[in-house]
Amino acid sequence: MGPKQKGKRTRQEMVMAILSHCIEPMTETRLLQNANLNHKTLDRYLRMLKRGGHIEEVFIPKTGPGNSFLLRTTQKGIVCLQLYESLRKLTFNGAVVDNEHL
Repeated sequence: MGPKQKGKRTRQEMVMAILSHCIEPMTETRLLQNANLNHKTLDRYLRMLKRGGHIEEVFIPKTGPGNSFLLRTTQKGIVCLQLYESLRKLTFNGAVVDNEHL
């Protein structure tokens, strides 16, 4: 998502990864793979993002039994992404960031 970094991602980086991947609606399974998160971590962040109105579920009716849904970043989530990216650029001026030295 941003500059190459060593070590663990911050909470903000994980949230931004989820929001950026879901700009185009996708399944939770695809999001797990694309955002490189485990199921427990993804569930925790999705609950928070849904409560905050940053992610929504888009239901897709099926011809067979049950329904399916995709996850999509809301307009509020897109604004959050844009603000985060602007702040990151202003703060670090495009420099490669090493989390250990912040």
